[in-house]
Amino acid sequence: FLLLGRLAPGARRAAAQAELSAIAAELEATYPVNAARGVNVEPLRAVVFDNVRPALLVLGGAVALVLLIACTNVTSLLLARSRARARETAVRTALGAGGGRLARQFLAENLLLAVLGSAAGLALAQIMLRVLLRLVPADVPRAAAIGINGRVLLLSVGIALATGGLFALVPLLHARRMAPERILRAEGGRGHSGSGGARFRSALVVGELALSVVLATSAVLLIRSFDQLSSVDPGFAARGVLKAEYQLPEARYPRDYAVWPRWVAIQSFNARVLERVSTLPGVEAAAIAEAHPLDPAFTNSFFVVGREAEAADWPEIRIRKVTPGYFDAVDVPVLRGARHHGR
Repeated sequence: FLLLGRLAPGARRAAAQAELSAIAAELEATYPVNAARGVNVEPLRAVVFDNVRPALLVLGGAVALVLLIACTNVTSLLLARSRARARETAVRTALGAGGGRLARQFLAENLLLAVLGSAAGLALAQIMLRVLLRLVPADVPRAAAIGINGRVLLLSVGIALATGGLFALVPLLHARRMAPERILRAEGGRGHSGSGGARFRSALVVGELALSVVLATSAVLLIRSFDQLSSVDPGFAARGVLKAEYQLPEARYPRDYAVWPRWVAIQSFNARVLERVSTLPGVEAAAIAEAHPLDPAFTNSFFVVGREAEAADWPEIRIRKVTPGYFDAVDVPVLRGARHHGR
């Protein structure tokens, strides 16, 4: 069972765990059937999001690699541009332009590129988001709330400005290391970047290549894992099987647990649904189930008669209520025993 509660201001989860464990021990002493049952206190965020957290971390790592590759590309282009403007930089330096003036120029140019790139990326993300949301599995928590909000805008602009400012330092440092007199005396006014600049560009190429290999390898492994998961036999035939969910209103179909499971109105409605669906053209089998095959459904414990002393080791089983014809509908083979076709 799942019980939700809010901790009081200043209360800690460890204290709540200790208090609830003490209550569970008292209940176990009063009711022996509660043996081996306890209480586990977990944050609601962990319960809801822990299943998708690893996938999100992998996706975040892939995005970070793409960002690094893009930044490396931009840095290489900026270095090439800085080399092409070596004569201009040398002339400005010879005329008295200080490092601060050059820094402001490079920073302004790179921040403009960063802002434009961020705006284009956000526009593309808004378009792609509509496509990707259609591919999100139904069990992903709060999938409907996925979108570009103010926090995403601030984070995107912040990352763009930070990377733009950081990588603007590379061509600036490269320009400050150049000797203006040697560049101005060079034949044809062509700049000379020196061995240091060549080594740095080579390091950028090597780094970009390494990041690309890591990203490509991760993509191949991800595709391979997806292919393997897609080919796993779930134990039932999913091809050609359609599922529809419905919930009956409590006012017209009351659930009186005093007479459970004899809920006549609900059983009559389900019987009519099965009868109509079974007569549809092309339908080979139809059934009603409390949960679909991959749903955890409800669990309960059991014991073997004559071995009640092993109550502490009661195993748990999953209970899924189905109507006759369920195994035929999902094509689940019966390994032992016989199919139940009665009403």
